[in-house]
Amino acid sequence: MTTQIEQSTDQSTDQSTDQSTEIITVQTFRFKFSQELTEHMSHFAKIHQYDERKDFKESWQEWIKDTDISALINEENKKLYHQGYEGDIMEKMFKSIRYYYRVKSDNKTPTVPRKEYISFTQNMLDIMDSHIKVKFLENTTKNKDNQIITKISPANAYAEFCNTHHAEIEKETQCIYEQYEDKSEINNKFKKTYKNRYFIQSKIIKGYIL
Repeated sequence: MTTQIEQSTDQSTDQSTDQSTEIITVQTFRFKFSQELTEHMSHFAKIHQYDERKDFKESWQEWIKDTDISALINEENKKLYHQGYEGDIMEKMFKSIRYYYRVKSDNKTPTVPRKEYISFTQNMLDIMDSHIKVKFLENTTKNKDNQIITKISPANAYAEFCNTHHAEIEKETQCIYEQYEDKSEINNKFKKTYKNRYFIQSKIIKGYIL
């Protein structure tokens, strides 16, 4: 956000008085979370909006350990760091969820059944990681300048994953099917999880190659 302030100075001479206007530009920076992470934070806050502080904090500690959430937080940390943010991102997230995203009420409210964050089985995550490693290595080379060139995108890798592991995906879907009100969210969860793990695994593999 840029704010412009007009500052006037009078220049007087014996014959006349001239007025000049100097424009001062002030830069205001706001550090905002990404849309994807904000949606997850809002969802978590809504589920736990009536929790006591102790229960809320325990749920928070479990939530940030989730594989998908942890990957998003790592990316957010890098983004804010490059933008110049010097604070504690975990503290910033916790306060945002606890005091801004959750619905506050001074009235006594009935106990709301807690809906736990839904995660894939470890077996499915291992299958994803294995597929990513194979595809990334098959399609990655070094050029003459020692730069790493990857010929497959996360989207194409995911498409191949769906074709190759259709049976496993179907089985995993059945395991979590009843936990979703909107069934279209399941497909989105597969895509997001694969994309996040693709990023993590590709970074690890590039580190070995270099």
